[in-house]
Amino acid sequence: MELIVEVKPIKFSLLNNDEYAQFVTGVVNLAEIATLEKLFIDPKDFNVLKKKLDDLTEVGRQTRGSKETQRISELDKSRSDLVVFLLSLFRVEQKNIVSERKEAAKALYKECKNYLGIQSLPIRQKSHAISGLIKDLEKDNNKKHTTTLGVLESVASLKNYNQEVQKLIEGRAENQLVNTLPNAKKLRNEISELYKHITKCAYAMNIINKTEESSNFINLLNKLVEDTSFANKQRLAQIAVSKKSANDDKKQNTEPNSKDIR
Repeated sequence: MELIVEVKPIKFSLLNNDEYAQFVTGVVNLAEIATLEKLFIDPKDFNVLKKKLDDLTEVGRQTRGSKETQRISELDKSRSDLVVFLLSLFRVEQKNIVSERKEAAKALYKECKNYLGIQSLPIRQKSHAISGLIKDLEKDNNKKHTTTLGVLESVASLKNYNQEVQKLIEGRAENQLVNTLPNAKKLRNEISELYKHITKCAYAMNIINKTEESSNFINLLNKLVEDTSFANKQRLAQIAVSKKSANDDKKQNTEPNSKDIR
């Protein structure tokens, strides 16, 4: 009696989105190598699977775009700090006993006092206000004052931070408008159902009309399941070790020192 090789199960619920997408990509590649005809897979079902996989990959890319949001936050803080620094400097330097610096500060404070508090504005309004502040500071009659006070580099940095924030915000808004995708959980559920259907077709075909291609597909799919599950276990084990280490450190820091106990 010939041994029938079954498709090994895989716990999709344990896989993160990257692991899941990588696994399904591997399945798609194996199916294309074996050919859909040899596996008795309907091309329509297969194309739907590929489309949903593309969508899931794009969702993952957009999720990683949250790093973009973090970068905007970091830049926003930096530019706010510079605004506060510059306006505070102009105010304080008005009391400088060095007349040249004192007069430069007076002129700049008078020019820029309408910008007081802009660091607290919503991010888009702040961008517009900072653009106005920079334009005023870059005027010829003001540039000599910023030179006197030694803040040309600070003004240039503020301009760079503001331009980068504006660029990131515009890019993020455009991406969000163009790429309206379903959520990852819904996509994963739909892809999992398609995966089950397609692998059942391939398994059935391998029993009814076994070919070298169908046999290789089942064997390589099982190897992919094993490799993915092993990598997932390693990742989860590393997380567990990291959590234990963090908890041990926290416990150690909160326990009283024996030398302090009398």
